[in-house]
Amino acid sequence: MNASLSQSEFRAYEPSNNFDALVDVRSPEEYAEQHIPNSINIPLADLSDALPQFTQGASILFICKSGLRSMKAVSFAKAVGFSNTKSLEGGIAAWSNYVSQ
Repeated sequence: MNASLSQSEFRAYEPSNNFDALVDVRSPEEYAEQHIPNSINIPLADLSDALPQFTQGASILFICKSGLRSMKAVSFAKAVGFSNTKSLEGGIAAWSNYVSQ
């Protein structure tokens, strides 16, 4: 199963209606600078403490700057029993390029 969601897939539908949570794993400073509407900020370093707030069946889309930290978040979440998680391919950088067009 593909652990990432392409930018075109992301734009094809309203993600907040298709995911239980949009989790931005960047720092609070990065998140304050720019973020995807309806996302919540849980820095990657805090993810292990924050994941218990979600049920293991929750569908979660992880977001970061370029996709690297969000893929780490997916790997961690899957390792602790979350099976319905994805990473936004290209991260906020690719998303902001699309939004600014």
